[in-house]
Amino acid sequence: MINKQILDDIADQISRRLPQLNALGQDVSDSVKGLVQQSLGKLDLVTREEFDAQIRALQRAEAKIAELEAAVNALESRLKP
Repeated sequence: MINKQILDDIADQISRRLPQLNALGQDVSDSVKGLVQQSLGKLDLVTREEFDAQIRALQRAEAKIAELEAAVNALESRLKP
């Protein structure tokens, strides 16, 4: 779920860029927040922590692949006459 503070920040940025929305009141601001939340909910987003965890897992996998490639190369070199 998207952090409420992030939604508030996005809605505030939209309001600053479209000052005429401020004149329409809180209802419009709430509607903008709802639309932003709905739009972001449709995206396949992850938290920064989840992203960083996946980066670390990918780095470990890449290191293991390099290690296995070296082992395969060493075994292949032994088989060559």
